[in-house]
Amino acid sequence: MREKRIFALFLSAVMAALLCACGNGIPDTTEAVNIGQQREETQEEQTEGPTEEKQREEQQTEEAEEREEEMTVYEFADAFTTVKDMKAGWNLGNALDSTGEFTRDYTPEEVEKSWGNPAVTKELIQAVKEGGFHTVRVPVTWNLRFDPEDYTIEEDWLQRVTEVVDYVIGEDMYCIINLYHDTGGDGWLKATTESWDSCSRQYEALWRQIAEHFKEYDNHLLFEDFNEILDEHNSWNTTDAESYAVLNRFNQLFVDTVRATGGNNAQRNLIVCTYACNCQERNLQNFCIPEDSAEDHIIMENHIYDPGWFTAQAGKVPERDWGTDEDKAEIDVLFKRIDKYAGDWNVPVIIGEFGAQDMSGNEENRADYVKYFVETAGEYGITCIYWDDGGSMKIIDRTTCEWTCPNARDAIVNAR
Repeated sequence: MREKRIFALFLSAVMAALLCACGNGIPDTTEAVNIGQQREETQEEQTEGPTEEKQREEQQTEEAEEREEEMTVYEFADAFTTVKDMKAGWNLGNALDSTGEFTRDYTPEEVEKSWGNPAVTKELIQAVKEGGFHTVRVPVTWNLRFDPEDYTIEEDWLQRVTEVVDYVIGEDMYCIINLYHDTGGDGWLKATTESWDSCSRQYEALWRQIAEHFKEYDNHLLFEDFNEILDEHNSWNTTDAESYAVLNRFNQLFVDTVRATGGNNAQRNLIVCTYACNCQERNLQNFCIPEDSAEDHIIMENHIYDPGWFTAQAGKVPERDWGTDEDKAEIDVLFKRIDKYAGDWNVPVIIGEFGAQDMSGNEENRADYVKYFVETAGEYGITCIYWDDGGSMKIIDRTTCEWTCPNARDAIVNAR
């Protein structure tokens, strides 16, 4: 009996130990549920991020498509018709193209005035229209006006450019905008392989933004890729094969970038420039018209300040008047050369800059020069845009809006 009692106590102890062991081994279902929930929440968080981003992208795409659908798509006359209709042109020089390190922190109005001219007014543009002009070229320098990291253009600068463009188009005139002192001797954009490698993305980004911003504008707005691009030596006459090749690549990139923005830019007339905008034989021989998805919407641009002894001698008074048979023959040769190459390429031409300095008393001779120049260009269907810098080349006072050289103005307007 005593032995049975001891066995029973031993068996109870063993059972109790087993039960405790089993109890400790049972998984905590509450903890398991919490871990499962955490995993599900983590998976949801990981899924929500990309989904929200995708939704935003889809919304932006839908909004862009809606704007595209709402946009008025205009009919664009071909390049030849447009150049003929542009008639007489005038440059708003030394205004929105003014630049320099000292302007880095300037407001748009301060930039405009930094080279000595007053801020552009609607009244000035109205006076140009009333003077008989049909086209205004608005040179614009974008350097120092965009973020150097992501190339985003400053909003206040873009809005001021837009305001001036609207002044011009509001008067039913053609308006040309470009990249101006972004090229040239002190520009960041050069006709070199190094510049292509380091600056082509920047160049593309600027034109993409400009084109997107103005894509709703009609045929009165034209884009010109850049002004007087130079090589690493700042050669103004001709250059080497490498620089010509890079020039042609930049021209092609310009056309492709603008066309890719769609809307009215799909047919907009685009202007491409030769090396230094120069019309020397070698420059024309090495120039390539870009391929274009739009048919007959490319225009070539040259600048002519010949003969230099008369047109631009930085205040030096010419020893004689311009106008001999030899003087006129020099002009004839230039236009015949341009016409030959333009004819081969089947593109129209504009002279984006020409003119002659005011030498205190040579108004009549200036008028004779521009009259012959524009008349000769007209024989080849070429439109000319007078370079007015508000200084020695001016023909209108930008403060009073009075014509300072009415004879030259009349010669330009009536000759075309």
